[in-house]
Amino acid sequence: KNQESQEKREGFFDLALEEFGKLRGTPGAPLEYLGKSFVYKELGEYEEEAKCFELALRRYRRNPILSIVEEQIVFRMHESSRQHRIGAYHFIGLVTRFLKEWAERPSTVKLFMSLQKNWEIPFFILHPKEEDAELKRLSLCFGVGFWLAKPHIIAESIEDLLGRPIVAIGHLADAIFLLAELGAISTGIQMVERIRSILSDNEKERYKETLHLLDILLRTYDDLEEGLFWLQSLPKRPLTKEEERLAWFLLRHAIDYQNYPIASQVVKILLTKHEKESDQEILDACIVEYLLYQNDSEQIEKVLKKYTVEELSQESSPLYFVYTCYLVLTVGVQYAFAHFAKLLDISFPRSWVLGAHFLAGKIQMTPAGWFNRSFMWERRVLYQQLALFWHSARDEEKSHYWRELIKQEYVN
Repeated sequence: KNQESQEKREGFFDLALEEFGKLRGTPGAPLEYLGKSFVYKELGEYEEEAKCFELALRRYRRNPILSIVEEQIVFRMHESSRQHRIGAYHFIGLVTRFLKEWAERPSTVKLFMSLQKNWEIPFFILHPKEEDAELKRLSLCFGVGFWLAKPHIIAESIEDLLGRPIVAIGHLADAIFLLAELGAISTGIQMVERIRSILSDNEKERYKETLHLLDILLRTYDDLEEGLFWLQSLPKRPLTKEEERLAWFLLRHAIDYQNYPIASQVVKILLTKHEKESDQEILDACIVEYLLYQNDSEQIEKVLKKYTVEELSQESSPLYFVYTCYLVLTVGVQYAFAHFAKLLDISFPRSWVLGAHFLAGKIQMTPAGWFNRSFMWERRVLYQQLALFWHSARDEEKSHYWRELIKQEYVN
């Protein structure tokens, strides 16, 4: 009976979509997409709902009744911010990209500030805060595009950024890195070419090093040898923030693709270069991850001895999970489960403790749970951590299972 009722319901939705489609080509054409958005809202398909709004905004910019659609988008943005994380990001992306006047209104600014206060800013976004309103808006677009794994949002925002009179090369470099981290390499290459086409000869010379690093970044994705050669060719000095970010990217991919000879060389260099860098814990966590895969407890102890046990045991530390995996390797798996049980219940934990929350049973692989409201990059990080944990626990079958899932969490 329930199945029959569900089939009837779906049939009515199909009829509604068909009926709204009849508005196409009429003076009320934007209302076709508004009507369809209501259907997808009822179905809980937030991405399809957002697509309807985007099509209306792109096709009917000059239609006088588009304002009705715009008001609904803003309403849905505020409504979903309290109900559905993924939906909220979709609607925020529409407002920041297409409804700039709405984006500047106090209620919207307040919502954006609350969002940015609570979302995680990955260390590889080097320019997260801006006073300039337009740069702030575009930075938000980049963040939304990254979390939703929508390269076209990042690419369109790069075009907007290139239209400014002053080149914001740091923000452009952040955007290209986000594309690379999503796996959108072809889009990244196109955007770097686009950036070069806009720059004057003087600007190309001024930003030569940044552009060079972006070229290496995009080539390293498919050719780790190229990245290693770059790292080996650097002079003996501390890494800059942009170099540190690229080195992390190189090591991260070498570990994920089990290219341990490359990873070994990268680690040797990093252990001598990054001691004074700002993201030392991030790089140390990645280094310890590699060493755990090598079962090298002696070298792990050397890396971790610069931190106190109290620091390593804080879930606010990027080293929290790898330190626990080290204890799994040396003490036993039961210690980890007892340790993770002390974690506070949080709806959306920071990326470096996702594995701990999963193993503690606080994140479940159910449609109604965290997975249905998680972002692609978060799932990838979770799988990386679970693969590491089960390797440390000497269960290679489980480790292999999670490692294979990592490869699915890229846009290409």
